[in-house]
Amino acid sequence: MKNTMRKQMLEKRKKMKKEAVFRKSNAIQDKFLKSGYFRSAKSMLVYMPINNEVLTEKIINKALELGKMVALPVVEGDVLVLSELKSINKVKKGKFSVLEPETRRIISPKKIDTVVMPGIAFDEDGNRIGYGKGYYDKLLAGMGAKKIALAFDFQIAKKILKEHNDIPMDVIITEKRTGERT
Repeated sequence: MKNTMRKQMLEKRKKMKKEAVFRKSNAIQDKFLKSGYFRSAKSMLVYMPINNEVLTEKIINKALELGKMVALPVVEGDVLVLSELKSINKVKKGKFSVLEPETRRIISPKKIDTVVMPGIAFDEDGNRIGYGKGYYDKLLAGMGAKKIALAFDFQIAKKILKEHNDIPMDVIITEKRTGERT
């Protein structure tokens, strides 16, 4: 079930035109930047997009400009470690061609108060389908941070079966909605 939905959503996202990705990403980033979640964040884990994920450059630049601590995930073995980002221009390709800081400044996940996450599909309850490796679920299991997913509206599914190790999102922001779990 998850694999079928993963393939379908990835195919839909792959077919998005670059201008649609840019336009919708701008709307999503603007919503997040105007939110209390962004205003109250002091330290953020943000992803660098791949495969037509919602863009995050505007969020990263604004957070750095305001003096917020920004970290990017870095894959080490079968886990994610967090590395502080000082400038969006100081990144290099890492595992899976995901951009990561050129210089590693490893920080504890406990120092992060807000996590901005990608995903392939989500449901109204905050359940998420990622790429299937469980990197984020392992990381989030030990964190008390607010979990905010950025997604295109078509990525919202009716229901995703939750497995025991899945960590749900607190908020999902799309170009059309901001859904907070209650």
